[in-house]
Amino acid sequence: PNSVSCNKQICASVKNGNINEALDLLSAVEAKYLETGNVAIRPNVSTYTLVIKALSKSEVNPQRMQDVLDQIDALNDITTSDNLRIDVDCVCYNAVMDAWGWSSAPDKVQRANKLFHRMLELYKSESNLQV
Repeated sequence: PNSVSCNKQICASVKNGNINEALDLLSAVEAKYLETGNVAIRPNVSTYTLVIKALSKSEVNPQRMQDVLDQIDALNDITTSDNLRIDVDCVCYNAVMDAWGWSSAPDKVQRANKLFHRMLELYKSESNLQV
């Protein structure tokens, strides 16, 4: 399998309304990549965007969406090559900020604001111009 076939499998789970299965598949793909180092199966920005957008449509649980963003950061932290970094785009950040904004969490404004400043920091540092 490669990232395209993995994305298709995750997409099929999302289309069937099985978000938990999609999240499990994402975790399995991440684990396989970390275990083998095979960059062909490494999740990419499309993988994460698909999952975050699916979460935003199926349930407004900002913490689950935030967890996906944090997974990307964790994967980027152990990435030694710049061309393997996952540059999350503004679609993902905006979806998570929107979810925080509509949530009933008492710290929703602070959480959304923190993401906004994270986007600005990435943009200003030119490490991710997709935000």
